[in-house]
Amino acid sequence: MLQTTSTSSQARSWLTEACALMARVLGRPERQDLLISHGRDMVLDTAEGVYPLSGKKGDKPDKPGITYYGLEAARQELIKRQSCSRLRAKIRDSYLSESRQMNSSPLIRDLRKEQGLPEEVNLYSMLPNPGANAPFAVLTRQIAALNFESLWFCLCTNQKIWRENQQAHQELRDWLGPYTSLLGDRDIPSDILQYQEDGYSGRNLFKWSLLQPGIASLKVNKAYIQSIHLNSRFFDQDMAMGKIRLNQVRNKNRSPSGAQTPVHKTNAQTTGPEYVILGDFHNRLFRFFFPGMALQDISLFFKSIFRERLKNNARSYYRLYLMFALQNIILMENFSLSGSCPGEKKFTEDIVLPALEEIESCFGLAPLIVPVSPFKPETIRWYYLPASPPLSQALKAQGIVFPPGSRHESSI
Repeated sequence: MLQTTSTSSQARSWLTEACALMARVLGRPERQDLLISHGRDMVLDTAEGVYPLSGKKGDKPDKPGITYYGLEAARQELIKRQSCSRLRAKIRDSYLSESRQMNSSPLIRDLRKEQGLPEEVNLYSMLPNPGANAPFAVLTRQIAALNFESLWFCLCTNQKIWRENQQAHQELRDWLGPYTSLLGDRDIPSDILQYQEDGYSGRNLFKWSLLQPGIASLKVNKAYIQSIHLNSRFFDQDMAMGKIRLNQVRNKNRSPSGAQTPVHKTNAQTTGPEYVILGDFHNRLFRFFFPGMALQDISLFFKSIFRERLKNNARSYYRLYLMFALQNIILMENFSLSGSCPGEKKFTEDIVLPALEEIESCFGLAPLIVPVSPFKPETIRWYYLPASPPLSQALKAQGIVFPPGSRHESSI
């Protein structure tokens, strides 16, 4: 079960301030901004709009889209599905068939061997929550970072950490008001699955935020954001995210728009008191406050799957990945169909929707997906890190002073 470090005043104080920061940074949710407004709701999100669903057969519009559940609705549906032995057998047979097909290909075996991977894999054995006999919630990211998105995930899956903290509880109620049920009704065992072997891309806002985090702090009841440039080696598309080494000279850096971003001289240095890789930097901070989280790295699952023309990419593995949420887990995730995020919209249309259509055609069920960003999912503010003494210490080890002074901050 996920736990904070202790019931110490430091941990309780940090959680209260982090909840207050999240409320001020993201703003009060409005009904029109919400995909799901209650923990027991179910909707179909399409490019044309959001349609409420009752869960009854035949009530789903014949439109391509994402079926989203409220957290409690997903939990109840998962319990129901986990009692179905026929579904369990069909999922197992599907993964085993895919495994045998790829394992029997000499070309795929050679590709795996060249990349230092096992020549034969059993995809079914890699599923999270093996046995699928109890509810389990998952957020999947390249690296588990303690930002507002992952904090929301932790609040949703572990009620105890805020229900037993009167000040944090009050901050959340004041912020969410009638939408507090989005946090769920009870604890659900959970984990953040990582794909640290994924390559870096500056065009991906989340990956960008791992090296260029915005740090939120609270001063006189007002939120301030400081952009931090983590010192790193020069990297390329083939560099595994988790293995980017910090505390080295940055040769150049490009923003998601392609423009070069200057690095403050005070943040760049050739040596420092501690060398660390990017994955460890973020994971250490996360585990300081949530040591009970496993933060399992499932890179082997993603990297072992090859498809047409022997490519290993999202198109290759996304159907098998989303099948996790048929019976094993609740997947907390957002897939954008908004024109305001053209890159994310294209990914959803080209990769996610075809995978979902294939799954629903084969199994007659939609994966259990709960919005991890219940409103304004397109904003990068969900990726801001709440300030904390451990974060300041981790930055100091990289030669970065935080807080740096008011002239480097912008208010919200």
